[in-house]
Formats: sequence, C-alpha cells, structure tokens
Amino acid sequence: MAVERYDLRSMQYGPDPSAFFENTFGKIANELAPGQEASVIVNPEHMNEPVSQMASLAETSGLTVIATRETASDSAVIEVRKRAA
Repeated sequence: MAVERYDLRSMQYGPDPSAFFENTFGKIANELAPGQEASVIVNPEHMNEPVSQMASLAETSGLTVIATRETASDSAVIEVRKRAA
C-alpha cells in the first residue's frame, strides 16, 4: 500500500490552527484505508502551537501518529497511520 503525501506548507492555517488540523486530519482519515500511512508536511511558522501538539489532534480522527520531525524551520513532517475499523 502506497504512503499518501499531503503537503500543507503553502496553506494558511487560519486564526485557529487547532480547528484547521482537526478538520484536515478528519479528511485524511476518510481518504485512507485501514492500515494505510500518510505523510503530512506542514509549516511550523504558520502555527501558534508546537508541531507535536497539532499532531496529537490526529488521534481523535482515527489516525495513529507514527512520528513527527522538523526538517527545517518552515517544514515538519507528521507521519500517521489509519487505525483498523
């Protein structure tokens, strides 16, 4: 199964990044098959909160966070896997 890639670096996360990411992780969870993985690339400079805090929002959408890592000041990767139904 291929790992999906979602590049959100150029997006603006709005005044409430938490709401943006809750909504986005929900959409990603709907697109993935159980057990499928995805890499979500974000821009930490567009957030008010740490990347790890935004990543934790994936858990409420049926995704398991595999890893988070900052790759540059304006780029971080959140790796997730959809949990089995």
